[in-house]
Amino acid sequence: MNAEQQALALSDLSKQVIQLRIQAATERLQAVGEIREARKDIARVKTIQREAELKIERAAAEKAETEGLVAAQAEWRAAVASRKALILKNEEGRKKAKEKAKAKAEKPAAKAKSAKTDKGAKAGSGAKADKAGSNAKGKGK
Repeated sequence: MNAEQQALALSDLSKQVIQLRIQAATERLQAVGEIREARKDIARVKTIQREAELKIERAAAEKAETEGLVAAQAEWRAAVASRKALILKNEEGRKKAKEKAKAKAEKPAAKAKSAKTDKGAKAGSGAKADKAGSNAKGKGK
């Protein structure tokens, strides 16, 4: 039964219940159980209609849930990708900072070595000059 047929059956049954009630009121109703059976038929048709409505609602809810999950998954993937990019960027920054620190550490060490060698050379030449001067002084005595 499609929706139109169900609606027609429901209206026919409603009319039938009204007629049966009129007959019962005028005491022309021969079978009292007919009203009860007509009401049960109306309930059956309404139950079938409601089941169809619920089926449609469930399908729509499942579709919306699926779309929501897909959207949530897309957001999650984007968040993970941005997090990975941030981690890579931080790692690259750390590597560069380590390289700079290492380069800075090497430059003062290199300067200190050259300064020590320069001081040693100056001190050695100064000592030689002093010795030479003292020798010259000593000879002159």
